Amino acid sequence: MKKILLYLFAAAISGCTPAIVPDDSDTPAPGSERVSINVRLSDAETRALINDSGSGAASFSWEDGDEIGVVAGGKLVRFKLSGKSGDGTGTFTASVPEGSSIEDGAPVAYPYVPEDYNESTHSFSLSFPSEYESSKDGDFRHRWAGTLVKESGGNYRAVLEHRAAILRVSYSGVPSEADAIRLTADKEIAGGSKSITVKFSWHASTMHFYFPVPAGYYGSFSVQLLSGGSAVDGSLKTLSGSTMALETGKIYRTPEISLQDGGSKVLVAYFSFTNTTKGIAESLAGVLGADLYSITPSQAYGSENNNYYDSSTRAYKEQYGPASARPEIEKTLSGTGYGTVLLGFPIWYGKVPRVILSFLDAYDFSGKTVIPFCTSGSSGIGSAQNELQSTYPGINWVQGARLNGYSSEQLKNWTSGLGINENMNIKLTIGGKSFEAELADGATAKAFSAMLPMTLNMNELNGNEKYCYLDKSLPSDASNPGTIHNGDILLYGNNCVVVFYKTFKTSYSYTRIGRIKDPAGLEEALGSGDITVRFEK
Repeated sequence: MKKILLYLFAAAISGCTPAIVPDDSDTPAPGSERVSINVRLSDAETRALINDSGSGAASFSWEDGDEIGVVAGGKLVRFKLSGKSGDGTGTFTASVPEGSSIEDGAPVAYPYVPEDYNESTHSFSLSFPSEYESSKDGDFRHRWAGTLVKESGGNYRAVLEHRAAILRVSYSGVPSEADAIRLTADKEIAGGSKSITVKFSWHASTMHFYFPVPAGYYGSFSVQLLSGGSAVDGSLKTLSGSTMALETGKIYRTPEISLQDGGSKVLVAYFSFTNTTKGIAESLAGVLGADLYSITPSQAYGSENNNYYDSSTRAYKEQYGPASARPEIEKTLSGTGYGTVLLGFPIWYGKVPRVILSFLDAYDFSGKTVIPFCTSGSSGIGSAQNELQSTYPGINWVQGARLNGYSSEQLKNWTSGLGINENMNIKLTIGGKSFEAELADGATAKAFSAMLPMTLNMNELNGNEKYCYLDKSLPSDASNPGTIHNGDILLYGNNCVVVFYKTFKTSYSYTRIGRIKDPAGLEEALGSGDITVRFEK
């Protein structure tokens, strides 16, 4: 269980003017006095957890409107932020019964939520409501509770615990009309509800949402974006279809969900010191039509690092130093909404450059397919691949290769064996008319593509679709899309291929196979009866 240390300095205040004036309800009543406490987060690891930075060097600052609850005189007292200083200290002010003191072992909670305090037991039982509001990207300030420990000099040390597990859900390509996100579990998670809704008014290229849930075992989680209370089309996603064990005080980062239509599904990311790896990466991106991204150290490596026998160089010290070494990098990648990533680097001292590990720490590619490639004068990729796989087991690693001197034709041959972007586009022929379709990025579409070419005798249904049951089952991960679109090619169950030629709302669940790029004329071509459709690559 994560413990959080805060240092508080308490003193009676008379005649001081706080930077933020409390509201009238906090005006001292007869028989009460104004008390101020200074609160500072002193532990770097704690600051990192609260900000979810993933780094012990994270900074923390109190924000206007912050409140904490402290028990004084047997009553829960709301202390409101009234001032801040440059070192992260916040001054919190409240009115307490005259003569009361903050005793050793007094309960404290952050933020102040009166419903969480049990006056008869003088303790906090943290509740997690089914609705929140998020004011900024990565907003992560949920419920912490504990006690104050009195120390010498009138100071207090607060030991707080986060009494929930945290699910971090990341979305890229969130439509502008979306104003809320709903997490749903297979059992109750908040106030007797199986769902938690977070409302938001901000947007970013990639958005992070945090959901506190009780620790325990869960069979499944799903998320859905909302607009005005209604589901956003195509945004329902399953986070897990297998049992998950969540522990108190831990953050669980789910794979990023991308809602962006079109664009490249492949990323070539690389670090290059002598431009050798850069040249290969650029050629790969051209062969694949992929996005290209340069992993750039915040402090460039000087030419002296090219001398592998000089133990005084930065590269030597990083490669032979602690395994935790992570050089700082420029974090300019817009998001991780890629199905496949090719990761390039030179071999340094027989190892992966530490800057590559900085990149993998900075961006969560859990569940994504990552294929490493390297350049080297003599070393192969074997040791580097083993280190990457053991350090980041949540990534779907594919065996990489050393690509020194590869021509564009050789790179084409290499990538063709990896199945990258393989058959992303297919053709449907209906009568004398052809339609180009783009396959989805997933196991279902790949399995369907592997069956092509094939001709299906498709049956009419409901005046909006043609369907055909296959002789074999395909992988499926069904969800309710909310709205069916003209041109959608979906899988119903695990063996029924459906081509839709109208747009309408639906309550049924499907697995996406692909979508016809331009469905103009599709309804006319399919007609009102059964039809033969040819699918080919």
